[in-house]
Amino acid sequence: MFTDRFSVDIVNNILRQKGAVRIKSFNAYVNIATFVLGDNFEVQYVYNMKEEENNYLERVSPVPYYIGAPVDGDAVVDMIMADLKSFEEAFESNNFPIYMELCEKSYRARREIESLLLDEDYARHDDLVQVNSLLDQLLELLEDTADDMIPDETKH
Repeated sequence: MFTDRFSVDIVNNILRQKGAVRIKSFNAYVNIATFVLGDNFEVQYVYNMKEEENNYLERVSPVPYYIGAPVDGDAVVDMIMADLKSFEEAFESNNFPIYMELCEKSYRARREIESLLLDEDYARHDDLVQVNSLLDQLLELLEDTADDMIPDETKH
């Protein structure tokens, strides 16, 4: 845990020595807000608050997503509540469990794709072309599914 400015300066110095070309340090309050929507289901947000620019708001679970750069405290609350309302409505759907399963699989796929690039060994070009083609098909299916969406009449 970084308990003082000295520790942060040491980390920043080491990262510069290892090749970081830019490190910006800001005085800010970093906050984590957690909302419980049901048994074993939470929605969690990380946001910072400071007087200067460069504020940020991100949902970190269940599905990581950069929400935006709120201009003030009211905007933080509004943005979180809008996002949370969407999850509250989705949570009531009978489709919610499969949606969460899809999210977990997409996260795993993202990690696998990343490892194809970052591991010591490299994937074969033909395999990457095949994966790319399958992802194109998946994206097309997702777009078609979005076009065919209907109201969820199974909500409680």
